[in-house]
Parts: sequence; C-alpha cells; structure tokens
Amino acid sequence: MKTEPMPDFDFEARTASYAAATTALTNSAGLTSGVHLMGHSLHYLPDASQGAGVWTAVLDGSGEQPMEGIAVWDGRANTVATCAFGGDHAFGRAFAGTGANSLRNLLAERFPGLVYSDQDIWGYCDGPDPRTAQPVVVVSVARQIGWMQRTVLEPAGVLVLRGSADGRPGLTYREQVAPGDLPGAVYPASVVRAQIHEVQWLGGRGAKDDRGFGYAHTSAATNAGNPGEFLLRSKTDGHLYYVTPLVPRESSSQLVVAFAVLQADRAGGGLNDLHVYVRGDDSPSVNLDVLASRMVSYMAQQTSITISAGQGGALQEIVPFGRDMWRGFVDFNGQTQDFIDLSGDATVKPNLVALSGSITAPGGQPSPAPTPTTSATAAPTPTGQAPAPAAGCGGDPAQLTTGQLAACVAELSRALQGRVQESSTPRP
Repeated sequence: MKTEPMPDFDFEARTASYAAATTALTNSAGLTSGVHLMGHSLHYLPDASQGAGVWTAVLDGSGEQPMEGIAVWDGRANTVATCAFGGDHAFGRAFAGTGANSLRNLLAERFPGLVYSDQDIWGYCDGPDPRTAQPVVVVSVARQIGWMQRTVLEPAGVLVLRGSADGRPGLTYREQVAPGDLPGAVYPASVVRAQIHEVQWLGGRGAKDDRGFGYAHTSAATNAGNPGEFLLRSKTDGHLYYVTPLVPRESSSQLVVAFAVLQADRAGGGLNDLHVYVRGDDSPSVNLDVLASRMVSYMAQQTSITISAGQGGALQEIVPFGRDMWRGFVDFNGQTQDFIDLSGDATVKPNLVALSGSITAPGGQPSPAPTPTTSATAAPTPTGQAPAPAAGCGGDPAQLTTGQLAACVAELSRALQGRVQESSTPRP
C-alpha cells in the first residue's frame, strides 16, 4: 500500500452502453437454428478499429450444433456484422454442445489444471472485414492453488481457440500474455471482482471494524446492470484497464469516493496489482445520482424530449472517461441513440451528441439535433463554470416549461449536495 495521486490515464470514452449492446447483438445477429448468443461473452474492445471501440459476443451452438462465429457491433449502426466459422476455419464444437460436440469436455480433457468463468470468454474477428475475417475465441483462465488453509484462484494466461480445415478446434495455451498480443482483456474479470471484494474486507479487518468500513460497487439505478469493471483504454500509455467507481460501503450514498484500477492487457505470473485511488476530502464531489439528474436536465433544456433515469429508463449507464469526465448513454428502444458528456465538478460545458443526427423518443417525432454538437467526436469545451439553469426558478413552477423545471431541480440538487458535503465529517 502506498499514498500517491491518481495518474492521468485519460481514458477513451465508450461508444454505446452494455444494455444497448446486449439488445443489438441479441436481436440483429444472424442466428441459425440451435445457435444462441452467449450473453456472458459480451465484451467491449476499446479502439478496435478506426478510433472507435466495438462490442463483440460469441454465437455459440447447442446440442449437436457447433459454434457459429463472432458477432460484432460498432455501437452506431443498426446492423451487426458476423465473422463465421467455416471453410478452412471450421469449428466443430460448442460450449453448450453435448456428447462429442461439447467444447467444455474437450477443454477439461486437454487442460485439466485450468478453470474459467463464462464471463471470461470473449471473441474477436481477426481481420479488417468481418465477412472474410477469421473468428477467434479467447478464454481467460485461472489455476487453483493452495494458500494456507484454503485454495484460491490465480490468473494463468489464456486459451486461444481457432477453427481448422477439418473442424477440429485449434487450441493454444498461452501462459504469458503481453500488452498488445490480443485486442481485449486477457486478465480474468471474475478475478478482478474477487480482488475488489477482498480489498473491501481487508479495509474493515485492518481497522478491526467489521461493520462496513471500506468501499463497494455503486447501487445507482442507472448502473444497476453494469456497476463496474469497465474495460477502458488509456490514451496516455495505450494499455487496457478495468476501472470501477467505488462508493462508501454499507451506505445509501452514491458519492464516488474511490476508483479501483487494474491493468487488463497483461496476464501470467500471478495477480496483477489492484490500485485503489481514494479521492481527497478537498476533491469536488461526484455523485452518480446527481450526475444522472444533471444529464436528464440538460437534455430537457436542449431538446423537447424528457427522459427518465434508472433501470428501465432511457438514461441507462454512466461510465467514467478522460479526467473527471463521465458519459451517460441515452437508449431508446434498446438502441443507444445519444450520449451526454459531463464533468464531475460542473466546470466543463456539457456535450450532447445525437448519433443518428436527430433525437426521437419512443413513439414520438424526430427533434433536431442540438446545435452545440455537430459530430460524435466533438470534444467538451471548458467554460470555467456550469451552464446556468433556466431562468425563473424563483417564480411560479406552474409557469415554467418542462426543461426549465428540470434545470431548476438539478440546480437545487447540486446546491443541496454541496451543503451536505460542507457539513459532513471528514472521511477516514
């Protein structure tokens, strides 16, 4: 353990939410009879092509039907591309296969000392054009080792699965994986979650306090389906990292008090170091519920559409990127149609981007895209202060428009949060 400021990783922003990727890949992938999209294999590949990340998922077979290939979605298009097993790259097994078609049985036979979780299975298309690219399946594996009076899992590299001319899976075990060897995470996400859990336990144990001292994943409604272990690429060093915002443990507060960061593109040689960067008491407060309120308010000001936040709402997910920047994804009918970029301390002008050029609510008519933004790559512009709320907050609420009323509510929430922070006891 050591005390030092959090480095400026300058993480790249994601292109679409996990929820939208799940919907797009499930509904649009060209599935044949007996083939299903392996939900736990949904994986984000940062900056995979042309400066934009893509979502991928394994199209697994079942019974006697072998695996079909890898589905790829860029987060913007309405179609999903697929690189399929076949020809010189046929693959005659499936994770959900039975009998001689069972891939799990084959892996257990060939590598009896390795274990894996379904969430550590992912795939990619090895080539620029998915229609002709070779599908590749990657399995981040671990090894069970003895430690004192119990056993623990230690990351042990990856299995790389490719097709062959006769359909027999080509299995390659790589005990050591260096950054850049593969386009995605090679360190098991399941192990990262376990490491974060142990840090929470050790925090209370070290202080001889088992009553809830430490940090936990957020329970904010917007991030209920995807609270952490975001795979992000650093613009500073080019590495992939798992990034997890942490809130106070055993608390209803959604104030982000720390970040757990672990390098994801290197595996082998034991555990990778997990760094927990705790925000200083004098750092600007960042509350995920307040961020959601500000995002909803800003969209109401810039468009004629009122969105809701939380599970089942339009604002589905808030992910960190850059330096103290956050991106919220606006999903309509399962498709990420817009995103909103805000700074945690409200010192950067919000950036609302309509990916399709217009914003359309479910069952509604298109509304012109907001004028401050012209493309999906437009960068937020520092202004030195937060945008002013709609005028008339001191007047009769019944005389305000929906956008003005939402802005006033967000402004009141920020003011209240500031007072709470000023009067609160400093954190240990």
